[in-house]
Amino acid sequence: MRDGPNLEHKLAAVLASDVVGYSRLMQVDEARTLQALEIVNGTARRQIELHRGRVANTAGDSIIAVFASAVDAVSCALIIQEVMIQQAQENQGLQIRMGIHLGDVVDRNGDVLGTAVNIAARLEGIAQPGGIVASGAVRDDVQGKLPASFSAMGEQMLKNIDRPVQAYTLAPQIGAAPAAIREADRRLDLPQAGGVSIAVLPFVNLGRDPAQEYIADGLTEDLITEISHLKHFLVIARNTMFTFRGRSVDVGQVGRELGVNYVLEGSIRIMGPRIRITAQLIDTHSGTHIWAEKFDRNLDELFEVQDEVVRAVVASTQVTVLIQEGETSQRSRSLDQWSLMTQSFRELNRFTSESLVKAEQINRQFVARFPEAARAHAMLGYGIYSQALMGFRDGSKALKDEILGEVREGVRLDPSDEYALYALACVLLDIFKRPEEALSLLTRALDLNPNLALAHGVLGDVTLVMGNPDEATLYAERAIRLNPRAPTAFFHYAILAAVSFAKNDHVKTLHWANQTIALKPDYWVPYAILSASFVGKSDLESARHAASRVLEIWPDVTISRMKEAFNVPSCWGSRFEDGLSAAGIPM
Repeated sequence: MRDGPNLEHKLAAVLASDVVGYSRLMQVDEARTLQALEIVNGTARRQIELHRGRVANTAGDSIIAVFASAVDAVSCALIIQEVMIQQAQENQGLQIRMGIHLGDVVDRNGDVLGTAVNIAARLEGIAQPGGIVASGAVRDDVQGKLPASFSAMGEQMLKNIDRPVQAYTLAPQIGAAPAAIREADRRLDLPQAGGVSIAVLPFVNLGRDPAQEYIADGLTEDLITEISHLKHFLVIARNTMFTFRGRSVDVGQVGRELGVNYVLEGSIRIMGPRIRITAQLIDTHSGTHIWAEKFDRNLDELFEVQDEVVRAVVASTQVTVLIQEGETSQRSRSLDQWSLMTQSFRELNRFTSESLVKAEQINRQFVARFPEAARAHAMLGYGIYSQALMGFRDGSKALKDEILGEVREGVRLDPSDEYALYALACVLLDIFKRPEEALSLLTRALDLNPNLALAHGVLGDVTLVMGNPDEATLYAERAIRLNPRAPTAFFHYAILAAVSFAKNDHVKTLHWANQTIALKPDYWVPYAILSASFVGKSDLESARHAASRVLEIWPDVTISRMKEAFNVPSCWGSRFEDGLSAAGIPM
């Protein structure tokens, strides 16, 4: 419908966003704020484009975007907020609010105007920092189509809007909404009322020497690992918790975001050969300090302090768990080994080409100095495997043999090391295509550590390959629940995209694939799944666009090479191969 030569009315979903406290931040540090805003706007624009929307209006820190469907707008908003959390360090911790409305807009030479735009902007104004508010029209159109949770706010009187608008807070069903968390926990047999869920915040280094930071990080990691071995506890994994490092956080907010009822926090101060460790356990619902203690020890007694903290957490939460001397994990009692392992994990978990090379260097040093350390061999093999998996190194036979030899040596040296079992399972699944053996190893790893998010994620891959998409969904959701902000979370979202493709659910395939891309833009798998899915919807233009991204990432790719590098689930039938061929990927 046109009102004039340059005006066009149409139904559209409008997304409005702006940065929380932008003017104040500009006054404090203009240069850093502008740099962070560039990162935030880049993230938003990429996601808007991926979701087939367009940026219509911008002004300073605000963006107005329009989409042909509310589903695309909601999926885009959810993913932008997730990426904002993942990129907290790069974007200086900036937070954005968003509002979404579905209604009539006027398109005037590319700008959009009208009541729908005004409503979206006003809904954004009542959203919490980092939050999304959607109108009733959006909720009615989207509910049941996406993994999203809508919580009613009631009718809202918005500035300069004549009638009240029904409003809903919007959150993903995995990893954010408390009701969804409880439902996922029930389905996944995770601890609920009878158990304990806990998050360990990064311990703070109060000393002046930044070189001692790794000791605070290592203490945090070890406490997470030790508590994870207790089967009555649900423990949020290290990668997610380290997104809180250096931030002033509200314990209650941590509890709501991560669905936990306790937070353990603390600090260290090193003075010569002595270390002072303080720790406190806090109830996230009431803010009550359940337990607090200060430890003044020699630095070489660090491991004993860790054991005392774990015992105090168990006693304070009143969970009946048998902990006897020596029953905690078989960690190294050498500070040198511990230091190398901590440095290696830090590089492995960044999961970039540069960090994996650095991890390999550290792990070769680790193996050379401590050839009897199971974890050294497992981490060396896993790091090289990760380079091959991501396409950073060619998977020659010699390289594959070295990888297998290292991870097998790790399991031989310590058959009870859950990480070594996990590493061997990954190699057998992805390089040697032996899912049954991988399943057995992962089951053993989870018997040893029920909170090992990595193992849950790979079990999702294994069960999908073996033809059980529903079971794969549960394992992928569990991995995300335990470690929602892991650098490797993109693997778990890719599994959910693969499951959705197996079920021929194009909308959810699009959502989960775009979530994967948001976290790892240079990972070719989600583009390939998208390409095949678009072919199934007879959208060849979008299919070819997705296929072109695969070719950019992997220039000499063929479908045959894809099938060597990627475990194609049998439940996909021929749809994946046929779709890619139709989209222009050579056989």
